[in-house]
Amino acid sequence: MPSLMMQSRVSPQASTINALLLASAITVDLRAGKEIHGYSVAMGFEEDVSSITWNSMIFACVNHGYCDEAIELFNQMVKMEERKLDHLTFTACSHAGMVDLGEGLFSLMQEKYGIVPRLEHYACLVDLLGRAGKVDEAYGIVQRMPIDANLFVWGALFGACRQHNCLDLAEIVAKRLAKLEPKSSGSSVVLSSLYGE
Repeated sequence: MPSLMMQSRVSPQASTINALLLASAITVDLRAGKEIHGYSVAMGFEEDVSSITWNSMIFACVNHGYCDEAIELFNQMVKMEERKLDHLTFTACSHAGMVDLGEGLFSLMQEKYGIVPRLEHYACLVDLLGRAGKVDEAYGIVQRMPIDANLFVWGALFGACRQHNCLDLAEIVAKRLAKLEPKSSGSSVVLSSLYGE
């Protein structure tokens, strides 16, 4: 870490700090990440710690099941680095299962930060609602989207239909998926397996 470099009388650069923060995120070593971030603040590198690094740390926490830590990092980013929030910062919450938080972030992203939702934001929101059993609400989001839903959005809804055994909606979604990907029989196979259960 930076202390090892300093013992060798080598001063880490901002790019080194970013790499170390990313490495601590991938290995989910939150203590090291906090120490490295503290070092970057003390040494004046804070301006150079990129949104890519923050986003990577948040995603790593979520992907490893550390949702509370991801939220803590997000809150730190808001507090200290508000200017670095971008569209990727707002896509990490769907697996956390925190519907109120996810919906709040979806609104915050638009209202406070002026970020126009992209397909990946809608896919996350649909996935979040679907995992929570709010399949009809998720379908309502898809119907009201100002852009055409892609495979990921429809796939998230199809997964929710499968998880919660919503056969009628699964048929509708399977037809949409078949139109988007006519050479794939995946949605038809899954739909037929739902009828078999």
